[in-house]
Amino acid sequence: MIHIKNVMKKILKNNLGFSLIEIMVSVAILGVFVSLVFGIIFYVNKSSESVKMSSNIKNDVKSVFDFMISNIKEYGMNNSVVYRKTDNCYSNFSCVEASFDNGSTYQRMTFSDTNISRLDFYYSVPSNNSMAIVTVVMSGYIQNSHKENRNFSYQGTIEIKNYIK
Repeated sequence: MIHIKNVMKKILKNNLGFSLIEIMVSVAILGVFVSLVFGIIFYVNKSSESVKMSSNIKNDVKSVFDFMISNIKEYGMNNSVVYRKTDNCYSNFSCVEASFDNGSTYQRMTFSDTNISRLDFYYSVPSNNSMAIVTVVMSGYIQNSHKENRNFSYQGTIEIKNYIK
């Protein structure tokens, strides 16, 4: 029995626990580590949201461009649809507008966070007069919710059988 008492006294005398300073330093290091991890998570989440939003808006602009291309390809240059770039549609942003009644009324086709800087149509007829070639160029930038601009540029060329002679 005496032997167990001596062992217990030695264990209690050796102070096997942590001091207050050691615990405070550990908590401080853990706090710095946690704040860095949460900062990285917040940054990645914000960047992901920004990229996703810009991607969605670019898809919308691409849809407008594809609509113009398919409309010209299907109906040629003889149809009643007229496209134009209009300045100051949305507080200093330019937009694409379309008229489906030969230019009497126009509807906006792009959104308020899209600025169209260029909308050009190039029309040419080869020397053999077989079909017309129309090239459409549209470029500009998209402004996301963080006021960051993302540039875009689309170009498409169409061969049209029914063209105006």
